[in-house]
Amino acid sequence: DIDGTILSWNPAAARMFGVSDVEAIGRAGGDFFVKEERQRRHVQLMKGIAAGEPFQDEPEQGLRHDGTRFEATVTGFPVRDADGRVYAAAFVVRDITDQKRLEEQLEQARRMEAVGRLAGGVAHDFNNLLTVITGYTGLLRAVPARDSHELAEIERAARRATELTGQ
Repeated sequence: DIDGTILSWNPAAARMFGVSDVEAIGRAGGDFFVKEERQRRHVQLMKGIAAGEPFQDEPEQGLRHDGTRFEATVTGFPVRDADGRVYAAAFVVRDITDQKRLEEQLEQARRMEAVGRLAGGVAHDFNNLLTVITGYTGLLRAVPARDSHELAEIERAARRATELTGQ
């Protein structure tokens, strides 16, 4: 009703919140949302009803009978009497917990993809530098009176770095 008291409760709401219609009817609708959001919800409800138009609230935390929380969207529709006056509101509450979890997983996958692209670019650039090192080492081997032991160590380190970058 206009004061936010539940007048009707359907089976879907009973399943979502874990509360039967007998237990829900007569309670404040805000009882089914976390305490921190109740006042804000009531203000939004009153604004929506006063405007006489459908409205949707931001996603918020629903509260099940067992105390667990879930992400929910709430869409409200004014209910009018025969004279067109708004006397109540009907709400559709949608549990979007799974959707939110999937969105977070998708975002994590996107971040990992970006990191992978960055790592691939760094590996490519690093391999280019190793090619230069290996090439100059080969040129130095051709110069007489160079200690081939140090050059062999440089080449060995460059090969190990190339293999590591490949991994």
